[in-house]
Amino acid sequence: MVDEAGCLVDVVTPARLAANQEVPVLARARAPVRMSFSGGGSDLTYYFVENPAAVLSCTVGLYSHATLIPRTDSVIRIFSEDLGTRESYDSLDELLEHADKGLLATIVSVIQPNYGLDLYMRSDFPVGSGLGGSSAVATAVIAAFNELRRDRWSTYEVAELAFQAERLCFGIAGGWQDQYASAFGGFNLIEFREGRNLVHPIRLEDSICNELEECLVLCDTRISHDSGKLHVQQRAEMSSKSEQSLLLTESVSLCRRMHHHLIRGELHDFGRCLHEGWMLKKQFSQAVSDSVLDQIYECAVEAGALGGKLLGAGGGGFFLFFVQPQHRQAVTEKVRALGCRTTDFRFESSGVTSWRTKIQ
Repeated sequence: MVDEAGCLVDVVTPARLAANQEVPVLARARAPVRMSFSGGGSDLTYYFVENPAAVLSCTVGLYSHATLIPRTDSVIRIFSEDLGTRESYDSLDELLEHADKGLLATIVSVIQPNYGLDLYMRSDFPVGSGLGGSSAVATAVIAAFNELRRDRWSTYEVAELAFQAERLCFGIAGGWQDQYASAFGGFNLIEFREGRNLVHPIRLEDSICNELEECLVLCDTRISHDSGKLHVQQRAEMSSKSEQSLLLTESVSLCRRMHHHLIRGELHDFGRCLHEGWMLKKQFSQAVSDSVLDQIYECAVEAGALGGKLLGAGGGGFFLFFVQPQHRQAVTEKVRALGCRTTDFRFESSGVTSWRTKIQ
């Protein structure tokens, strides 16, 4: 082998083949969003430090996508396709000193990489959807960094770093369920206790999973919401701590019943429990629903939906309805007439996924 100047640099024989030289790589990751069926609110720290808590959820095939390209200098650039923003810092120190960091910059400040980088972010869903999108963003970014580590974080550690970045450092009020759901993926019963949160994967028969997927209608109200502000308002509106604990305890009890119905394939009972959960959720705060959202829900039920709920903290985003096949067309026509948009989806059995590839 010779170099560009024609000088001999190596000898290749059948017994001594030259290995390909190492080249720069980039890391990619995608994290799914979650659908929470029941138990939401009990995953807030102030509740589960004193009470057993549980959330029943699954993930669907809508993702946040992160691309991380290491640089040879110290510059950090961050691009968000969702927000249409671009940030640039000459070094990590400059980023750390910046007073008004966005979520992506906050995540980088938690990771504190020892190299410059370009970070690109995009999502398959709108901001304020109620699908736990900010947690999927945080989980995807952390997984991309994890892909380049030699000592890799566990799935629990990825979820808990995402919680730290999003809730504690960036300051979005909310619970723990979204990060665990996005990191682990699939159907899970997630239990919360002080010092020990556990994710219990649920094995469903294919027929149950397929039937549930066919019976659920995901409806975008096209009304954005701010989950952090809703959580703060919810706590402020509770007249007493005992009243709040009573409602959340009832929510956890409903979660256990829905888990039972789900694994046994009792899907009609599962659908009716969605209605029960929505009635309960509306008692948490006046901001959970309003006259427009109530009209959408009532019209869907009148058209044949057994039950449903707003995903996330409420106030907008996506409704999830349980609809038997003979009523599906009537329900979708009703909600579309009210300005909503139905969104096709598939369940996602995998959690956050990351990989690396050569920089071309």
